[in-house]
Amino acid sequence: PQPGVVTVHEIPRRGPIPSFSPFALKLETFLRMAKIPYQVDHSDKVSKKGKIPWIELDEDVISDSTFCIEYLIKKFAVRLDNHLCEEDKAIARCMWKMIEENTFWATVVQDRTINHIDEFMKICKVPFVTVVLIKLISVPRLKKLMYSHGIGRHSQEEIRHIGQQDLQAISTILGTKPFFLGDSATTVDAVIFGLLANLTHCISEEAWSYKLLKNDLKNLDDFVERMKDIYWPDWNELIEGKPNTNIFCSQDSIDPDAVMDMCNEL
Repeated sequence: PQPGVVTVHEIPRRGPIPSFSPFALKLETFLRMAKIPYQVDHSDKVSKKGKIPWIELDEDVISDSTFCIEYLIKKFAVRLDNHLCEEDKAIARCMWKMIEENTFWATVVQDRTINHIDEFMKICKVPFVTVVLIKLISVPRLKKLMYSHGIGRHSQEEIRHIGQQDLQAISTILGTKPFFLGDSATTVDAVIFGLLANLTHCISEEAWSYKLLKNDLKNLDDFVERMKDIYWPDWNELIEGKPNTNIFCSQDSIDPDAVMDMCNEL
C-alpha cells in the first residue's frame, strides 16, 4: 500500500461491470465521488472479520463497506452530504438499509445468483470447474443464509413481490430528479448505484429484475447510466482489463454541474 492512498481489497474484476459485488462497486463509486485517490487489490483476500471489500489506509484497517465509507467521510472531511437537511439524511438512511438488507437478497442473490446462476456465470466468464463448485457449495450456502435472514422462508413469488415493491419505492422517490435527494449526488446514490448497476449490466436478460428496470422503471435505468457516465469514464477500459492508471481518482470525470443538461438529453 502507498502512504496516503486508500487500498481497496475486493474480488477480481470479471464480466461487463467493474465489480459484480454491489458493495465493492458502492465503495469504489463513493471514493470517486469524494475524489479520494485509491488503488485496488484484487487478490480476493478477506478481512479479519471475514468480509470483503475492506480498506487499508496507512496504519488503519477498516472492514465492511459501510464502515469504510463512514471512516472515509471523517478522515477526508467529505462534504457530499453536508447540504442535506435532517429529514433527507433520515430518508437516505432508510433507502440505504432497505437496499442492502432487503432488496439485495430479493434481486442480486435470489434473482441473479440463484434463479439465473448459469447465465450469471456465463456473463462473468467463470471457468466451468469453478461454476460446478459454486453450484455445489456457494448456492446452497446462500440459500441457508437467506433462510436465516428470513426472506428465504418465502415462496419465489413472495420474494419477487418484495423486490418489486422495493424497486418501485426507490423509483418513486427518484422521480424525475437526476439523483435521489436532488440535483447533487450524495452518498446514498453510490449505495443504490452499486446494486442497480449489477441488475442492469450483470444479470440474465430473462431475470424479472432486469426486465422491470429496463421496461417499467426506466428512471432507475437512466440513473445508472448517468452515474456511470459521470463517475466511471474508464468503465470500458476496466472491464477490458486495461486500467489506465494504478491509482484511481475522479478528477477526470464529468463535471456534475453538467448533469442537468445530460438529463435533458436522456
